[in-house]
Amino acid sequence: MNTIRCYEPACDGEAELLCNCTSPVTYSCENHMLKHYKSSSPHNFSSIFVEPVEGTKEAILQFLAEEKSKIEKIKANIIESFAQTLRLLSRRKKALECLQEAIRIDPNDADAHNWIGVILGNENKCEEAVKYHNKAIRINPNCSLYYNDKGYALYRLGRIEKAIDYLEKAIRIDPNNANSINNIGNILTNEKRYEEGVKQFSEAIRINPNSANYYYNKGYALKELGRREEAMESYKEAIRIDPNYPVSYSCKEFISENEKRQLKCTLF
Repeated sequence: MNTIRCYEPACDGEAELLCNCTSPVTYSCENHMLKHYKSSSPHNFSSIFVEPVEGTKEAILQFLAEEKSKIEKIKANIIESFAQTLRLLSRRKKALECLQEAIRIDPNDADAHNWIGVILGNENKCEEAVKYHNKAIRINPNCSLYYNDKGYALYRLGRIEKAIDYLEKAIRIDPNNANSINNIGNILTNEKRYEEGVKQFSEAIRINPNSANYYYNKGYALKELGRREEAMESYKEAIRIDPNYPVSYSCKEFISENEKRQLKCTLF
């Protein structure tokens, strides 16, 4: 009986079909092949083989082609995950190389396009970043994150209203996107529109009351408005949620200073 074997020696290799049949042979292979496929790995596909039973050789070849396409997508996902690890380790150049390779394998990998935009934005290459965010949005226009990240890049370019517009689009897609709401609050606060900022931070807190960052941002905006008591309460909540919050020292300093002022008022 003839067999067909499919090999993929490594992720970069091309699938090699070895077939020694000299006349039309019928096969029924899917269940049998899937059984062996599950025991294989992306680096060794020699475990995939098909015993001739019923069906057509063309069906087998089509099945193998489909499986190879799936493996290509898996490879792209693995490379993308590795790129994210490198990004977190601040190895941005290598991360960009990995993400570009993921796009080469799968040009419709919207996440890879978006992450390249994020990295470029963090390197102050915001015009270029916007182009990658646009590609991600074109591939998948229903992902809230892509609009959020484009909004950040636009803000870095000084296009304030356009940035807010994209953050609002992110919220329309996902009304519970507290992060985008918080980001609008940050932009408004940086533009000294503190009252509007407080409203955004309050909404972000309503959706996610466990973020020290949202309470800190609200506290800062309240402090700038001169609403020290409310600011102190927000800062206290930020510290309660995360005692190791990066700016907890400045929160504690403000609380201590405010409590001293209260004591003075009581004494005099």
